[in-house]
Amino acid sequence: AGGENIGDLVQKATVMDYNGNIKILSKKDIKFEYRKSSLVKFIILNARIKLTKKNKKEIKDNIRKYLEYRRNTQDISLPNAGCIFKNPYPESAGRLIDLCGLKGKRRGGASVSLRHANFILNRNQASACDVIKLMHLIKKSVKNKFNIDLEPEIKIWQ
Repeated sequence: AGGENIGDLVQKATVMDYNGNIKILSKKDIKFEYRKSSLVKFIILNARIKLTKKNKKEIKDNIRKYLEYRRNTQDISLPNAGCIFKNPYPESAGRLIDLCGLKGKRRGGASVSLRHANFILNRNQASACDVIKLMHLIKKSVKNKFNIDLEPEIKIWQ
């Protein structure tokens, strides 16, 4: 948030691979990039992060500023998983989805937010299938109109 990355704070992480093997990775063993890291092949069990001390007023002001920004730009009125697609540099996924006219589009109980087109909202007991169908529609529409392949930001286990 705010141009900062939690990866900058990570000192080490205890992870488990999909075979159940546990290991500890140090900061130098972990690579962080925009919306991805080398931790994708692991389940993160815990992480040690290094925080810097700041005064309470500055912290509270920052929290208030971030929450206000989110309230003004993101749809948090209904359950959702945050941004669904990664931004394809230098574009905004939400802008591309909006330009395809998909705000408000529904599949079952899932719908594209009217406020931020990269949010899929659970309007009425949406199933995972509803969300995936809507994601496919969005991907297809953006591909057809802009020849851009949107990449999911969320992880889908099937």
